[in-house]
Amino acid sequence: MHKIRTLLTLTLLMLAPAVAAAKDKPVLPNTEGWLEARTANFTLYSNARERTTRKTAVELERFRESLGRITQGLKLDAQVPTTLLLFRNDKDYAPYRLDDDGNPLNVSGYFLSGPFQNYITMNATAGSQPLRVVYHEYFHAVMKATLGDLPLWLNEGLAEYYSTFRTRGFLGVVEVGHPIDEHVQYYRQVSRLHWPDVFRITPDSPSYNEGTRQGAFYAQSWLAVHYLCATDERARSLGRYLTMLRDGDDAEAALKEALGMDSVALGAAVEAYAETGSNFIYWDVGADRQEVAVTVRTAAPAEILFRLGDLLARSGPAKSAKTHLEAARKAGWPDADVDNALGVLAMRLEQKEEATDHLRAAVASDRAPVEGHILLASLIVEEAAPQPGQPAGSLEKLQGALLEARVLLEAAVARQPESVPALVGMAQTYLLEGDTAPGLKALATARRLRPLDLDILELGACLLARGGQVVESWRVVEQNLRPQDPARAAAAEECVLEGTIMKARELLEGDDREGARRVLTEALDVIPAGNLRSRLEPIHDVVAGGGHIVLSSGPAASSGAGGASQVDVYNAIVQLIQAGKHEEGLEQLNDFMKGCDPGEPLCQAAAENVASLQQLITHNKQVDVYNEAIKLVNAGQIKPALEILGKLEEEVIDPGFKRQVQDLLESLGGGV
Repeated sequence: MHKIRTLLTLTLLMLAPAVAAAKDKPVLPNTEGWLEARTANFTLYSNARERTTRKTAVELERFRESLGRITQGLKLDAQVPTTLLLFRNDKDYAPYRLDDDGNPLNVSGYFLSGPFQNYITMNATAGSQPLRVVYHEYFHAVMKATLGDLPLWLNEGLAEYYSTFRTRGFLGVVEVGHPIDEHVQYYRQVSRLHWPDVFRITPDSPSYNEGTRQGAFYAQSWLAVHYLCATDERARSLGRYLTMLRDGDDAEAALKEALGMDSVALGAAVEAYAETGSNFIYWDVGADRQEVAVTVRTAAPAEILFRLGDLLARSGPAKSAKTHLEAARKAGWPDADVDNALGVLAMRLEQKEEATDHLRAAVASDRAPVEGHILLASLIVEEAAPQPGQPAGSLEKLQGALLEARVLLEAAVARQPESVPALVGMAQTYLLEGDTAPGLKALATARRLRPLDLDILELGACLLARGGQVVESWRVVEQNLRPQDPARAAAAEECVLEGTIMKARELLEGDDREGARRVLTEALDVIPAGNLRSRLEPIHDVVAGGGHIVLSSGPAASSGAGGASQVDVYNAIVQLIQAGKHEEGLEQLNDFMKGCDPGEPLCQAAAENVASLQQLITHNKQVDVYNEAIKLVNAGQIKPALEILGKLEEEVIDPGFKRQVQDLLESLGGGV
């Protein structure tokens, strides 16, 4: 699971006394006196004073509003809720500033980022010190959810710039851009990076991962953003740059268009700006005196137990998380939320069976969190998907898993149409199935929501290649992925190669040799010399010469047109099956088995596929029967539908599909 917890290490004067690791029996908190405070974009739970709680809520809301100075009208995504847990003192905070093993962390606050829920935790007595790291990481979370992955210099520079945010008393005036001493010192005293290099650095670059060079990168990125935000005119230009990146423009071209200078000129301008010295000051976004609406109420004990337990489930000692969550359940908090959190915890601990059980219990409720549907779908597909190096597995198992996962993901999208994780999950199921059109449609919606998200772009490249759009696929790799993350681009290259070969095989099985040759030729036209091209060229030559594509246990390989070997025959049958010609494939597999030595690995794999294919054919026929029953229900013919479903329930073996049949029976009043 994706989890980022960013910690703020305190100075020696602020360090809390060390406490023993919380490895004994977890202690539940005193839930009396807790408040819930809500603003437009945040929920706070606090046992500090109401005045302190309100002030913190207002500061967070004003911080979010201040981001509009550079987003220039871009919609700030609110799909990932952010909850703040504010503790009145370090004693109350101590059980919740622990690592996964229960060891204490010397922090006064941290930001926990996730695809479904963000948490901020803070000690109310630590003053404003924890807020810098909170603002830095919250900026990253908002930009990730709104746009995706910005160029690294801009992402880190903006986060550092906004980390100095503060409010001026109660006047509604906010300040951003105060000097950051360590950056100023680095810039003046440590060897600097060449500015063109700053703008090209990616997460796997040495300059981002090596001591002093990383410090120089952060200092120079911060200074570049400080320059760009120093005047209203440049801030508007920065907003235009972000908009152009969102719309898919090349980063360097967008820089020239929006700012009127390339990266070299920008570096020179920042150097000159640094020499003036006087501009290392904050800017004032204006005296907006309008009240920030904050609603405060007393929080129920069950709610506090659940929120703290959910935090621990995502990052903290497992025993303590379970104790809190079961106490919340006992106190009356909804089972669906508790089981969802326990499922999240089990996934973090890689206890997949336990996670599946909890998440199935969660999604059985009408009020189940969307997160539970998405996580359960991912577990189902992961369990059934063939693993690298394994022989062809159960096709029936995979197709049944994809069907069940898609039902869950469709339910998630129905409840939250702009859920990017749900849309991406849908696209992944279609990629596994080879049905790229609906996968690309789902991914197009996800990319509209997060146009710079590298995960979405990589999956899009895979889907495009699998659908035969090789030129478009390679363009995504070269223009979008490689400049931002070369390692990710290399992984996408493999996916593009595999998708291209699979599409060519599919076309060959459909007697479209010319189409297969065209796809392979287009790939060779765009893929430069290197390992990928050398692996693809012989396959292209074989297809052009009338041969067939054959898979080996390693990378894709090929065989000539004449004298098909036993491996060739077997792979041709597998290709036929993967093209959806199941009954014809079963007949050919049975013929293949007649002259086969049962002790040979190839014949053993064929025997396994015979059994799997028979199950798949039966399953598909049962799905057809199920769909006929659905048609009868829609036509109001409930009684004949119940008769069909009752018989079907007795025949179905697959547990996921059986449960689906039973659920429909029960909803029609015919279940046991």
